[in-house]
Amino acid sequence: LCFHVWRIMISQHAFVSHLSVLLFGLSSWLLVNAVWVELALLVQSAPEGYALASHMAIALQAANIFPLVYSIMARWKDPPAPYQASVGLILVMGIASCELLAQYWNHTAVVFGEPRSAVLILLLFVGGALDCTSSVVYWPFVSTFDEPYTASLATGESLSGSLPALLAAWQIPLSGAPLFGVSAFFHVMTTLMVLSSAAFATLHLPPFRPHPAAARTPSLLHRVLDRCKGPVLWEGWLKLVVDGVYPSLFPFACKGFADPYRVLFVGGIVVSLVKPLGAHVATYPFLRCRRIGLLTAVWTLQFAVIIALAFLSSGHALSPHGWLLVALAGSGGCWAGYTHAMLFVELGLTCSEARLPPAARTACYRWAGQSTQAGALTGTIVAFVLVNFSGLFSY
Repeated sequence: LCFHVWRIMISQHAFVSHLSVLLFGLSSWLLVNAVWVELALLVQSAPEGYALASHMAIALQAANIFPLVYSIMARWKDPPAPYQASVGLILVMGIASCELLAQYWNHTAVVFGEPRSAVLILLLFVGGALDCTSSVVYWPFVSTFDEPYTASLATGESLSGSLPALLAAWQIPLSGAPLFGVSAFFHVMTTLMVLSSAAFATLHLPPFRPHPAAARTPSLLHRVLDRCKGPVLWEGWLKLVVDGVYPSLFPFACKGFADPYRVLFVGGIVVSLVKPLGAHVATYPFLRCRRIGLLTAVWTLQFAVIIALAFLSSGHALSPHGWLLVALAGSGGCWAGYTHAMLFVELGLTCSEARLPPAARTACYRWAGQSTQAGALTGTIVAFVLVNFSGLFSY
């Protein structure tokens, strides 16, 4: 039976190609998402306590220097290095980083007279460098294929958040001790990175190599820029709030509950699961809403409430057990995931309607990737200053 199934898969080269792109996309943000869903366990042993989230966020966003350098180099030579080399380096270092996290995540060091989670922060910085750079490497790489492969990459990118979340949900039941530890969790992440690497290698086998994108008729680039700048800027705002400010402040909104670690853990799991769900909805043409401003207002309002509760450290005011706070975070995450997907759908539609040549299309996707990283970096810096220097938050 297995042999028969394998023969059917081999005969369907396009299916294998799409599956390979999906599994390849799994590596895009796997390490960073894995660390975040383990936050509830990490803060219990970390010397930083609740402030660990802000330190993690600033280490992650400091890694944006790497995609910035890559993008600058792309202005002279596009791409700066063959995609096989760039992606291969990201994958190999990602495997090494996950395995090192599994071994040394709880090792501390004294920094400026205070104990710090030095190894965790350092490896998160390395992982952040890899994952942030994937935003400006993976999307331009897949843009050289037919348009349907973009949806496969988006699905894989979404799974980089949902698979760690599902594993974490199994790891820590709603009542009782964890079924396995943080080290075992990161060992599984290493395995997923190896699987993603194998999928990338499959894309270079002649039977499964995706068809290249068809050439398009050139058009006036400045007109395209006028139409694309809206989605690109909205993407920056979304990442500023959702990936910059929110992760550092959400732990403080969970304070005051009888079991704040449980609320933090469940909230992280729910957001990680619903964001891919929201993104998947955007793949159906009849469910698409191109009113990006309205979508942005919906999720911004929900995250604004959570951030306000973090300043007050009064998330428990919503309910005694935190379920309303979790529901609010989940709803905001779902709308943010849908909006994120619609922004790239809008960008793709604009590129198609303008009949861009492949080089210009690749540049548009790279601009969106740069906006993603710039927004997240700005939000993280703001949150780090607020948490560590404003005196508004107690650990």
